[in-house]
Amino acid sequence: MAFSLTELSLSLGLLTTLCATGTGIWWNAARMRGEMQARTAANHVAIAQRAYFLDHPGSDYTALSPELLAPYFPGGRMPVVPANATFTVDAYPPNVVWNGVTYAATE
Repeated sequence: MAFSLTELSLSLGLLTTLCATGTGIWWNAARMRGEMQARTAANHVAIAQRAYFLDHPGSDYTALSPELLAPYFPGGRMPVVPANATFTVDAYPPNVVWNGVTYAATE
């Protein structure tokens, strides 16, 4: 049994449309995951900052570093962030910059 050119064209068109839609959905989900990681990490840094200042009253934000805050995170290390994201921990609210967008802690 053979397929006509019309049937093959419609099948290929439908398959192409489904692949393009799936790629767009996947890309959007990956972007949303990265944004959520950045926001969550900024909030975790803000909580660690508060805990640090409870233990070290009179300290200043400008003296903070990831190494000083590490003991206040689960496992003793900074939260997971998307690749190529950067933290700012020496200011309040702390923020994470990812893909040119700044995500500040909201707590």
